[in-house]
Amino acid sequence: MPYVCSHRASQRGWILLEVMGSCILLGVVLMVLQTQIRSQWDAIGHELENHRKHQQESELIMMRHMLQNQTWLLVESTKLKESSVSQGTSAINKPSVSRPNCNRCSGKELERWFKSRY
Repeated sequence: MPYVCSHRASQRGWILLEVMGSCILLGVVLMVLQTQIRSQWDAIGHELENHRKHQQESELIMMRHMLQNQTWLLVESTKLKESSVSQGTSAINKPSVSRPNCNRCSGKELERWFKSRY
């Protein structure tokens, strides 16, 4: 009979070892998945930021063409690029610009309207 008890104890040891091995393997798999998901999320955020910057630059070029003034907001556009690089581009860091209340904007009101979009 003592042989049977040691056999059961041996089986319990192997079962416990298999359960621990499975838990460790599951932990490693979850850690790898978390790392991949984080890197994909960062890549998506970076791509969205590049798209936003490209769209902003395209709209600025279009506004300059429509106004027939190639220096319109030239100083501000370089400040926007520098501030977005130095501060990051999260919505928290962006200064809020009030949108003017006009149907046809010109001059400073047009500049305020354009700045309020970003």
